[in-house]
Amino acid sequence: MNTSSIMIAPDPLPDESAASWIQRTCQLHGVTYKQLATSLGVKRCFDPDLTATRKHLCRIAEGTGIPFRVIEPLADSFKAARTHPAVKQLLNFDGKIPAYRFCPKCLVTDRIPYLRTSWRIKGWTICPEHRVKMLERCPTCNARIRATEPCLGVSGETVLGIDHCAACCNPLATPTGSYPEVWLSPTRLRIQQTFLSAARRGVFGVKGYDNRLSVEFLLWLKANPDVVKQLIFSSLVEHPRYGLDYHGVESLVSAYCLERTFKIDLAMLLKRPRKQRDTEWDRWVEKCTEATLKRRQWVPAAKPVDRAVKYSALHPLQAPKVRTRGRLDQKPKPKALRRAK
Repeated sequence: MNTSSIMIAPDPLPDESAASWIQRTCQLHGVTYKQLATSLGVKRCFDPDLTATRKHLCRIAEGTGIPFRVIEPLADSFKAARTHPAVKQLLNFDGKIPAYRFCPKCLVTDRIPYLRTSWRIKGWTICPEHRVKMLERCPTCNARIRATEPCLGVSGETVLGIDHCAACCNPLATPTGSYPEVWLSPTRLRIQQTFLSAARRGVFGVKGYDNRLSVEFLLWLKANPDVVKQLIFSSLVEHPRYGLDYHGVESLVSAYCLERTFKIDLAMLLKRPRKQRDTEWDRWVEKCTEATLKRRQWVPAAKPVDRAVKYSALHPLQAPKVRTRGRLDQKPKPKALRRAK
């Protein structure tokens, strides 16, 4: 077993991904991720954001003086993807290789450039801080920004950072570059935050709707924008006082459940009145509830057993004595005699 360790590693930055921290560690030592993992005696992770465990990251940071409590949160950024495979459909990939988008102004203004966890999300298309459209490729060579490929083109003693392309070693962004601002509506910002929350937790919430919604439902909404607009418009017409908070989400959830349960075409589903859709869904829920109650076996509650009787049955020679006010062989006196005294 290889017990070697590195002496220096960069401190994790706020909202930094595991792949970004590993990439900066490799750039600091001038080695690839495969060489670093081999020297430390660990197995290289194909996608550190999804598969790198706390033990793996703490092994890299061992001997550097960085507390493990600072390293461990890096492994939990996309922990939901390990139990919810649908979360992977919300992340950026170059084929099967993990990839990132990047904000050019963030890379220019950062004192230490690094990759954020939000840059891995497909739905994260505009930087909320600089109002700039996210870029996917190097402006020089048009190469994708891959997660575990650090730029090792070192000029003299200068260590290049994440703001340089791993393919051509040119900077991904320059202070003199032209990056026009775009308008980011509050609705678009909430949608981006929803994608980020779903990728991190495996569920997401909607304002005014108490129940948590699944990633599969979010992907269904993304794949059927016309259906979403039609159902939202019909709910606003039917319930103008309440708006979209509850009734709009309820109509979307019922349409999604009916399509998944009965395999009904969405075009045929939308032709039906909403009352008919709600009635069909309520009948299905009732059938499922009745079937669940029939499968349950009713178990009668056990009668309470006196502790002294139970103990004496198990240990007849060591039965506990029951406390009384007087002696054990003395009978209790009637209440009338007590009052007379």
